[in-house]
Amino acid sequence: MDDLCDIIGETEIEFWQVEGLREDTYMDVKNFKDLETAIELIMESHFQEDLDQFSLIVKDGYAPNLEAAQEWHEENHFCEDMNDYDFGHYLMTEVSCIEIPEALQGYIDFEQYGKDAKINDFVTIGSNIYNNH
Repeated sequence: MDDLCDIIGETEIEFWQVEGLREDTYMDVKNFKDLETAIELIMESHFQEDLDQFSLIVKDGYAPNLEAAQEWHEENHFCEDMNDYDFGHYLMTEVSCIEIPEALQGYIDFEQYGKDAKINDFVTIGSNIYNNH
């Protein structure tokens, strides 16, 4: 692998012969296994956003490679990222299904609840929130 990297250096490899490859897709890979996985993901109709998200999962240390990142994403994805207030409100009203009387809603700090949940039980990676256990 090192010899091949020495030979090709910074040369860009175009995969124009791969039918269905999206022209606007870019993937920075460190090894050929990740390159193969990236091509498979593209062929499965994953978009640039998916590839970027899987790369962030690898970068943040939640998976060792793109294939594992895809699995980790599928197993742990909770919701799209949102601000702390909206996340706290979503957890309490939609996930926990707690009916809060209107008279008490002004006393609940949804923002702090969402912030605490993100610290203790969830992790935000890119534009997604994941279970952290």
